[in-house]
Amino acid sequence: PRLRTRGPSDLGEPYRLDTDEDIRSLHRLLFEIVGDDADLVIGAALYGSQKDLAEHIGLSHEAARKRYQRAVSRLREHFGGC
Repeated sequence: PRLRTRGPSDLGEPYRLDTDEDIRSLHRLLFEIVGDDADLVIGAALYGSQKDLAEHIGLSHEAARKRYQRAVSRLREHFGGC
């Protein structure tokens, strides 16, 4: 899926997702790579804390942390070790 973005603002702010469809496209893309952990990767970005995310989705902090680490490892592998 291709994400549509709008350019940086006059203040030099970074590109941002523009619509709900872009969020769905991002989720589909992540799901293709990391499977069910796509929600975990997105949630970590939104919550900013793996501990808060773990509590929100009903996992122990340790379980969420390990799943997140594995998902990020799969993303790095998929995108060539970026």
